[in-house]
Amino acid sequence: MKPVTVHVLGDVMLDRYLIGRTDRISPEAPVPVVQVLQRKEQPGGAGNVAANVAGMGAKCVLFGLLGQDAEGQTLNALLHDLGVDFRPLVCADRPTTHKTRIVAGGQQMLRLDEEETTELQDPQGLINLLQTADFSGVWIVSDYAKGACHPQVLEYLYGRCRQEGGSCLTDPKHSDWSRYAGSSWISPNWKELCAHLGQEWPLGEDTVAQAMALAAKSTDIPHVLVTLSQLGMAYWHSGDLLRIPTQAQEVFDVSGAGDTVVGVLAVGLAQGLSTESALRLANRAAGMVVGKKGTVAIRREWLV
Repeated sequence: MKPVTVHVLGDVMLDRYLIGRTDRISPEAPVPVVQVLQRKEQPGGAGNVAANVAGMGAKCVLFGLLGQDAEGQTLNALLHDLGVDFRPLVCADRPTTHKTRIVAGGQQMLRLDEEETTELQDPQGLINLLQTADFSGVWIVSDYAKGACHPQVLEYLYGRCRQEGGSCLTDPKHSDWSRYAGSSWISPNWKELCAHLGQEWPLGEDTVAQAMALAAKSTDIPHVLVTLSQLGMAYWHSGDLLRIPTQAQEVFDVSGAGDTVVGVLAVGLAQGLSTESALRLANRAAGMVVGKKGTVAIRREWLV
């Protein structure tokens, strides 16, 4: 494998799992009592994108936000252990985004979210961090609407990529794609595509092409890739539609599949693969991770 570097900007999170069993109802309230047997913590959001890039054997440079808290220290350590070059902006006025999932008997019972979702009041600090980066390669914007992907930050990133010959793949959260103008790619899931178009579309083979054509007309972003859950992926460029059916044999958990797609696609493009080859590699990787329980980052050896 040719050594490559992929840069990621986005909303990093700490995913925490409390795993146990339940066999009784609380006498205090009509809720299950979960006896915790295992705790697990891993990077989520843009951190999971970075984990997928690193899992493919590429170097990953990650930019995002951290709070001055224990969760931030844990997340920083987890990313370091994965070999990710994490360059966070540490914020005194916002917590590290973290999600705690309580799981019993293989079922998620409850999720607790601790986060701040407002935009950065002063994006210049993050822009200053980005100024140290190389913009001549492949970038990923992983927007989970937790504040890191401020419009001014994105404008700076996309502009530098254009100036220096780089390309950027954006996984959007906002339905207004004008903030992503300047990106080379945009990669929503089906729900996000429908939100952008302003109407609900039933997911089916006959609606994909129509929705993709409308989406392509609505944006100046040249490459549009939509993940379609059990139907695989659809890619639109210059008026041509490429449908790639899923390779998943069995689906346990689709969470994180979009992170795998954009991470593996970026690595493939950085290695010089053709667009179709990189797309098929990303689709194959996604088919593998959805066959595993929980959010799992791809490993390069799984694709051999």
